[in-house]
Amino acid sequence: MKFLVATDYSKNALMAVKFALKVFGKRNPEIMLINAVSSHQAGAVMTLSLSEELMHESEERMKELRDMLLKEHPGINLQTVVKAGPLAAVLVNFAEEYKPDLVVMGTNGVTGLYERMVGSNTREVMNVLTFPLIVVPVDCMVEKLDTMLLALDMQHDDERIVQRCANLCRKLDWALHIVHFIDENEEVKNYDFDTEMFKGVKFSLDQVKSTSGDIEANILKFAKRDAVDLIAIVPHHKTFLKSLFHRSTSENLLQITDIPVLIA
Repeated sequence: MKFLVATDYSKNALMAVKFALKVFGKRNPEIMLINAVSSHQAGAVMTLSLSEELMHESEERMKELRDMLLKEHPGINLQTVVKAGPLAAVLVNFAEEYKPDLVVMGTNGVTGLYERMVGSNTREVMNVLTFPLIVVPVDCMVEKLDTMLLALDMQHDDERIVQRCANLCRKLDWALHIVHFIDENEEVKNYDFDTEMFKGVKFSLDQVKSTSGDIEANILKFAKRDAVDLIAIVPHHKTFLKSLFHRSTSENLLQITDIPVLIA
């Protein structure tokens, strides 16, 4: 498997790198560390000489990070790359070329509670990346991954997303628990799945009535109850029907959970 892990050399980014190595390292994956050198690091205007200086500095820091990780995890397949440009654009473009199974990044805000918990870079990447993205919260304590909770909120959600999560669980030998949230005024109905989709996957399903005002708390309640290691959610901008999940559901969830969140 191939993992693309974003780093800006911060403490939170290092946590995401170590998370990826801790939970996937025994599978002998290919892990690609990537840093984006942006003009934001030097103001609105960046001269050619300053750009070269920042690239050189990033490459040196990346080498130090790689040496440290190889010392802690000898024998891992670890590669690195430094690219110029805004993080979201760099990740999207490089992911299209690299085609990772998963992208991993930490929350990386700097100022204010909201920014500290989510981070503008994280929000932007969540909005544009088409590959599965695991966001590692600041206080993440997960030591392993063997159960995914997929939160859905429509009677006929995007089957491609469900298939993607099922395939990932099959590949990594995870159990998959789907919690289907329905509006409190709707009638509970059977959620018909193609059983072939879950072949080889330990699968379970709950249906829960909820409101948009308590959706994040209810997702977290089920995650804690079932001791899941990863919460998967479909962002509002990737759905097309009337939805309990609003545009900031993923961001709000990241503010209250210490469990990694898969943006499916």
